[in-house]
Amino acid sequence: MKHKILVPIDFGSQSLIALEYARFYAKRIDAKLLLLNVLEESGILQKFLTPDLEDKMANQAKMALKGIVGERLADVEYEYCVRVGKPYEIIEKVAEENKPLMIVMGKTEKLSLKQKFVGSNTLHLIEETQFPVVSVHGIKASEDLNNTILLPLDLARPIKEQVNAAIDFAKLFNAQIFALSVDIKDDLAYETKLLTQMHKLKQTIEQEGIICETKIVEGKKSDIIDIIINYAEQLKPLLTVIMVRDESKFNQWTIGSTARDIIRSLEYPVMSLKPWDEKTEHHPFIKLIVDPLNIL
Repeated sequence: MKHKILVPIDFGSQSLIALEYARFYAKRIDAKLLLLNVLEESGILQKFLTPDLEDKMANQAKMALKGIVGERLADVEYEYCVRVGKPYEIIEKVAEENKPLMIVMGKTEKLSLKQKFVGSNTLHLIEETQFPVVSVHGIKASEDLNNTILLPLDLARPIKEQVNAAIDFAKLFNAQIFALSVDIKDDLAYETKLLTQMHKLKQTIEQEGIICETKIVEGKKSDIIDIIINYAEQLKPLLTVIMVRDESKFNQWTIGSTARDIIRSLEYPVMSLKPWDEKTEHHPFIKLIVDPLNIL
């Protein structure tokens, strides 16, 4: 059975850019696209919406989707559906029904660097779903992407799930991995520890048959986002794989500041992953790798 890539479409320019990226990924791995349009509920809509009117609106949306895909998706397999409700809730529901390999979404919001609580459908979904979410914005052409997965790592935190996802998607896309860490401590012993960790990480990834390059860059905490952006501009990666985890006690409502700023700032696709709940089943595509060197 083919993998599915879920693509929410609201007919805005950013969702059409997301559709182009999703088409690019689908062609690379022979996946099927599932296009979703959500008729967003409002108080007025709920008041006047009848089954007949809902069917009429859904049919109009399907015709609009058909008009879009007719020009863009001639070389990939696809299907489309229309639902009514809150966009991020419906997207999550459709994802649970279809178990996509990833969800590819356009994002138009430019969040304040000081904004902690997020309100966009894309960031709401990233917080809620178990499936990898690839957020895109800007006008970078998918054909210009290089065959590299950028893996920014905070080696002071658990990285097993993040590395595992990067390995799985590198295998799927036949891509290489560029692992990047920022040394924010002016301490020789700590620098030696980072070098040892990155060397072992490289060995672990290469044992999986994947070409891996590693880089440690010295900088301040305030430099981290700029450093990641700089390397993304150099590499033009297929994906930048990050973990979404918050540093505050309100983690059920917010995402970590570094993750949020990467999603907000990068002009290349960012794949966001939530830490797995040990009580629930893992994403069906991603499996825990064996870590013989015990560094993850």
